[in-house]
Order: sequence, then C-alpha cells, then structure tokens
Amino acid sequence: MLTIGSLAFRPPFPKLCVPITATSREDLQSQCQALQHRKYDLIEFRYDYFGAAMSATHVHTVLATLRRELPHVPLLFTLRTEKEGGKYALPEIEYAKITQAALADAAVDAIDLEYTMSPALRTPLCRQAQARNLPVILSFHNFRETPSHASVQQQLEAMYACRPAITKVAYMPQTPQDVLTVFQCSLQFTRRHPQAPLIALSMGNLGRITRIGGAVFGSIITFADGVRPSAPGQLPADLLYTLRDYV
Repeated sequence: MLTIGSLAFRPPFPKLCVPITATSREDLQSQCQALQHRKYDLIEFRYDYFGAAMSATHVHTVLATLRRELPHVPLLFTLRTEKEGGKYALPEIEYAKITQAALADAAVDAIDLEYTMSPALRTPLCRQAQARNLPVILSFHNFRETPSHASVQQQLEAMYACRPAITKVAYMPQTPQDVLTVFQCSLQFTRRHPQAPLIALSMGNLGRITRIGGAVFGSIITFADGVRPSAPGQLPADLLYTLRDYV
C-alpha cells in the first residue's frame, strides 16, 4: 500500500493536497499558521518560491521551520522549474543538488521529480529516494495546451516505465474536449495499470472539474488553494474537502 508519511492511500479518493508557496521564513510561518485552520490531507512545499535564497544548505533550515509549525502533516517536497510552470530558473545540476539535500532531510515524506530533467540526473535521485523508501511523484506539466489523446497516452506510458510511486500529468485545456481527453486517458491508464497510482489534472477554470471529479477516473490526489494557489484553477481547500464527499 502506498503511504506518504502517516497518510495511507486507501479509498475514498482523492486525497487533498495544499501548497505552501512562501517566499521567506516569515511568510512560511504565516502560511503554516493559516493552514492549521484548513482541512486537507497533505501539503506540498513549493521550495522554488524562495527565489535567490535557495541552496542545499538553506533548504534544511526552512524545512526545520516548517516542521516546527506543522509537525505531523505528510510533506511533499517540490522544486518546480520555470519550464514546468514554477519559479526555479537555475541549471539542472543545481536543481539536483537542492533536491538531493531535500531527499536527505527527515522532514520530507515524498519528493516531486520532473520527468523532463536529464535521466543522468533524475535516475540517481530516484535511487536515493528508493533507498530511503521515499515515494517519488514523477511529474510533467504543459501550461500551453493539451496534446492529442494518443500523445497523452504515450506520455503516461513513458513515465510509467520509470516506475515512480505516482505518475502525475497536468495540461492546460483550450476546449472542453481537452478536459475530456484527460479524463479518458486517466481511465484507460488506470485500467491498464490498476496498481499504478496516478494524478491527472486539467488546469485553469475550464479544468476545475478534474480537481473535483478526477478520482472517478483514477486520480488519487487533487491540489487545492490552502493560502495561495500554486497553479491556475485550484479551488479553496475547505470547499474541495467538502465537495469530494459528494463525488
């Protein structure tokens, strides 16, 4: 059974993840305190929002602060690059160094790794995570469009071949058909690989339905706005926490 920290992935799904998008230690403390009054299952620490302060040394300091504020919440660590809609703009080798530092920190319960990074860097990070029994969410984001049905299926299969704990894809829809494509591909993937956990999202206002009803088609995690959103289309956490009980 898949677990992230103390969170066991049993039905009902989806589990609700809220992002922390702090830009300073003071902001981090403020967001953590605000999240003490929200309903959710796990948090995603978006370290890329720290900007110029980021380093392999700094990450341990802010993770310690986060854990003091939220000591028992399952924690997903994410360093999202600009090409995937995030704030991180330095070379891949620096991305790998920071991610490696996060992998070694006991505060982290799961790690996001971007599928598009060089396999020469991604593979050792995956192995390090596996050595720690740390679940890897292998992710891919397209903020421009939703490719064809065949292209999405090919993307999912290529990522699944890397054997992550969870495969995650997120696309920007231009039409309702694009949203339907994400639902259809999710359902087909989970039928082919029933033991392969999946997150599949359509972003923006048009894609909000995937954040509410994605579990019907196979998604095990949905992302919601706890304090500040980290992607277009995220719904308020308290609202989504209530809605999922009706899907």
